[in-house]
Amino acid sequence: MRHWLYLASVLVFCGLPIAYIWVRHGRLLWRYRRLFAVMVLLSLIGGAADYFALRWHAWFFEPAQNLGLYFGTALETYVFAICVTIAITSAALVLITRMGQKKP
Repeated sequence: MRHWLYLASVLVFCGLPIAYIWVRHGRLLWRYRRLFAVMVLLSLIGGAADYFALRWHAWFFEPAQNLGLYFGTALETYVFAICVTIAITSAALVLITRMGQKKP
């Protein structure tokens, strides 16, 4: 069985862009580490909301493709929420900084 498939796809498709942007702009992004901490906390709260969607049967997780660790929702959901939050926050900070440096 491929219980790691969902987690692996999240880490590859979110982790690689995060790694790229942090390698290129890590010094800038590190200055905002407190913002990242707040955003990650908020993403965990948002990920927990997935619990209600599961209870309402809006969707489900294929047991054969996830680790089977549930904390209200699948562990992979929290990993996904954190990764997407970090990726979007990183990209936004880099773009905002670049826009502020350009002269009209």
